[in-house]
Amino acid sequence: MSDIFTFLNQNSGAIQILFSGLVTFATVVYAILTWSLVRETTQMRRAQTDAKVMVGVTSRKETISFLDFYILNEGMGAAYNVKFQVTHLKADKGDASIVGRINELGFVQSGLDYLSSKQEIRTFLTSMFENFEEKILTTIKVDVSYQTGVGNVVNDAYIIDFSIFRGLHQLGEPDLYRIARQWKISKNALITLALAGQNCK
Repeated sequence: MSDIFTFLNQNSGAIQILFSGLVTFATVVYAILTWSLVRETTQMRRAQTDAKVMVGVTSRKETISFLDFYILNEGMGAAYNVKFQVTHLKADKGDASIVGRINELGFVQSGLDYLSSKQEIRTFLTSMFENFEEKILTTIKVDVSYQTGVGNVVNDAYIIDFSIFRGLHQLGEPDLYRIARQWKISKNALITLALAGQNCK
């Protein structure tokens, strides 16, 4: 035991330096972890309150060959001063009229002062039943800029490549078509019954 105390007394300076180094290292690690936690918390809070404006083209439920153009704020916060710029990529290929239709939309021309959380604007764009081979080569870039609730300016770009619609097939009859067909059958049956009743008089 006396040997241990002797060793400690003889090397007390080195031991103090070692412990000081360990304390300093632990403090630095703690500071880094705290900073990382604060950053993650800030990012999570921002994700829960910021806007996120999306732009795209998707098939309609009635038939996959009818395409809609839409914008959607999928974020939890509102977007302000939303602006759009539409560019036809590979201008020598594809259908330029699709770009023209998008640019003719009022909210694309003038922008939007306000887009609330989960708000969507959707409109029919084109039918792939017509000029399919030309339209399928179309590639569009949509640049979107907007401000979040705290005033941060966000600039996003979305590439819309119509080639993703090649080879898609729809199984079965769409619900709306089936309902419309059944309604037409029921309507004709009622008309037939009504005419039959009149003839019996």
